[in-house]
Amino acid sequence: MFLVWHLHSSGSLVLHMNGRRGFSLFVGVILGLTAAVVLDLGAMLRLTVRQDGHSQQSSSLYAVPIHPPSREDVQKDSAPYTDGSSSGRHRNAAYELGGVSHQNGGAPNENGRAPNENGGVSDENGRAPNENGGVPDENGRAPNDNGGVPDENGRAPNDNGGAPYGNGDMPSHEDNDTEARRLAKEVRVLVWVMTCPDNHQSKARVVRDTWGQRVNKLVFISSINDSSIPTIAVNVSEGRQHLTAKSQKAWRYVYENHFHDADWFMKADDNTYVIMENLRYFLSGENTSEPVHFGHLFKTIVKQGFYSGGSGYVLSKEALRRWGEKGQDVAKLCRQDGQGEDNAMGQCMERLGVRVANSTDAMGRSRFHCFAPDHHILGNYPKWYLTYDANGATAFRGMAKMSDYSIAFHYISPTQMQVMDFLIYHLTPYGILRGFQQLNRPRNSTTV
Repeated sequence: MFLVWHLHSSGSLVLHMNGRRGFSLFVGVILGLTAAVVLDLGAMLRLTVRQDGHSQQSSSLYAVPIHPPSREDVQKDSAPYTDGSSSGRHRNAAYELGGVSHQNGGAPNENGRAPNENGGVSDENGRAPNENGGVPDENGRAPNDNGGVPDENGRAPNDNGGAPYGNGDMPSHEDNDTEARRLAKEVRVLVWVMTCPDNHQSKARVVRDTWGQRVNKLVFISSINDSSIPTIAVNVSEGRQHLTAKSQKAWRYVYENHFHDADWFMKADDNTYVIMENLRYFLSGENTSEPVHFGHLFKTIVKQGFYSGGSGYVLSKEALRRWGEKGQDVAKLCRQDGQGEDNAMGQCMERLGVRVANSTDAMGRSRFHCFAPDHHILGNYPKWYLTYDANGATAFRGMAKMSDYSIAFHYISPTQMQVMDFLIYHLTPYGILRGFQQLNRPRNSTTV
C-alpha cells in the first residue's frame, strides 16, 4: 500500500492511500502536523507579570520565530518594566537596568520597592518594616525586640527599659535579675551627681551611659543648663571653694522637686562609680523613716564623724525632710559655702539630729570606697586617708577587706568607668553560678 497525491479537478490536492504501508505513513504525517500546530500556538501566548507577582495571559498574540531566541532577546524579554517588575519566562533573571521580583514572592511596586521577608513594602525612604513590625525612623533606626527605637548613638532600650552602655553593646545575657528588679521597685533611689561644664561631655556623659542607667532618678547638677546630658543649673560659681554652696543648692532642688520620687537620696561626683543593685540591697535592710545617713565614715572634724563626698553618701527620707523643712533656719545650722563640702554636710546632719551608721557588711568589709579598686587592693593610700579613715585604713587593704557587695568607688576615669561596667555586668566565667549572700547587718547593729 502506498500514498499518491494528485490534483483534483476542483483545484485541491487529494491524497490516495494504497496498501498498509501507505496508511501508516498517513497517520504519522497527521500526528506530526498536529504537534507543530500546538507548539506554535503555545509560543504565540505571551505571559506578563502583574504587580502582585501572579501571571496572566496577554490579550495580544505574536508569531514566534522558528529559530531559538538570541541572548539579546532573552535580556529584552527579562527586562523590568517601568514599575520595577520583570517579564515573561525570565522574570527571576537579573537585569542590569533594574530589579527583579523579590525572593519573598512579591514583585517590587511602582516605586521599585519589593516586600521584605516580613511581608511589608519599604516606604518612600526605602525603609522596610523589620521583624518587630516597625518601620525604621528617619535615621534608619528600627524598633528592637523591646519595642524601643535606638537613640542617636545606636543604643536601643534593653529589656530593663534602659539603653545599653556607651559602647553600644546590647546585653544578651540570660541572667536571672528577678531580685534586682524587685529591689529597683521597692527601694527607689535618687542620685544627684555634681558636675561642671568642662566635664559634661566626658565624665557626666559616661556616668549617664553606664551606671546612671540603673538609677531610679538621676539628676546632674552644674552651673549651666545642658540639654544633652541633661543638667540642672544652680547659681553658683565653679571651683572647689564653692562646692558647699553647690551642694546646698542641689539638695534644695532635690527636696523641692523630687522629694516624693524616691525613698533614699544619694550625692555622688562625676568620677564616682556606683553599683546600684548593691546599694539597694544594703538599703533594703534599713528604715528610710529614721533620721540616718550612710557612706564611708571619716572620724575627724565632726564629733560623730562625716562621710566622704567622693565615694558618695546617702540620706534617708527623714534626713532630707528634716533638712528641707528647716527652711531659712538651715542657713544657721548648715554652712552655706566654704569649708569641705562633705564635712560641712556632716556638721549639718549632726545639728539636725541625723545620725551616722555602720555601712560595712556583716563581715566588717568596706562597701563605700574613696579610691579606685586597685588602691584598696594594694593599700596605696595617701597619708591623709590614714588619719581620716574611721575603719582603720592600715587594716583595710586587700580584696579580703572589700565587700563582695561593694557599692561605690571614687576617682574613676571615664575609661575605667566603662571597663568596670563591662567587668561587672558583661564578663561572666562559664560554669560558675553565684548564689545570694546575706551580707546585711541586723538593723539595730548599724549604729556606730
